[in-house]
Amino acid sequence: MLKQHKIRGLESCWLEEGNTEAPILLFLHGYPDSADTWENQVAHFKDRFHVVCPYLRGTHPSEPSKDVQRYGQDAIVLDCLEILQKIDPSGAKRIVCVGHDLGAVHAWNLSQCISDRLDALVVLNGLSIPQMIQRLKLPIQHLKSWYIYLIQIPYLPEIFLRSIPKLKDFPVPPINQYRAFVREVPQSVRRSHKKMQNPVLVLWGEQDPFLMAPTLDEFTPYASFPTVRIIEGSHWIHRDKKDEVNQIVDRFLSENES
Repeated sequence: MLKQHKIRGLESCWLEEGNTEAPILLFLHGYPDSADTWENQVAHFKDRFHVVCPYLRGTHPSEPSKDVQRYGQDAIVLDCLEILQKIDPSGAKRIVCVGHDLGAVHAWNLSQCISDRLDALVVLNGLSIPQMIQRLKLPIQHLKSWYIYLIQIPYLPEIFLRSIPKLKDFPVPPINQYRAFVREVPQSVRRSHKKMQNPVLVLWGEQDPFLMAPTLDEFTPYASFPTVRIIEGSHWIHRDKKDEVNQIVDRFLSENES
């Protein structure tokens, strides 16, 4: 069911399914996806969880903003916190946070804010900002992330995307997340990041053309209890390996229920 509410002056939308008395399973999508990318996971988990899938800022039907800062890390976390408050005013329900791609960035940040309510964090082919900053010290990651630099050019990416007929409905505004993240790098470097004390599952498609496959050692500075699973699949493993992904996540959540 599509829900809608004005959050900090902008209309914001999310999908809500499942058992409203159950713990919250929050899915945060990447770019250029939307909340609809989680349809296979919603169908699988809605019997056990209160499933919530926000359309992150500027992803239709959530309202875009002309202010790039509204696409930044803190701004999107504030949007997500308000959505959680709307669906659970008491703040009593346990939460599992799942993020893919850019949604993994938001999932890491949000999890820091709700660690007392968090049962687990699951990230699919995505990193936290501190990890990405470390990755960009490696030439190979620069080569894989070439598009991030192209997006920093004003107007050019928007003009290109809108000029291609088959991409006329492409979600252009959310590319501002990349611009906001690059502008926030100095702040991110200075910011202290707490080591995650909640269980973390990192699930990765090894044929990802944008990010190198991680190692367990890479996550140990950021999480006390990480699990890393690398499987056959693309950057979008939750879609092209949906059954395997659902089973792995299901087993992980069952092992880490409160």
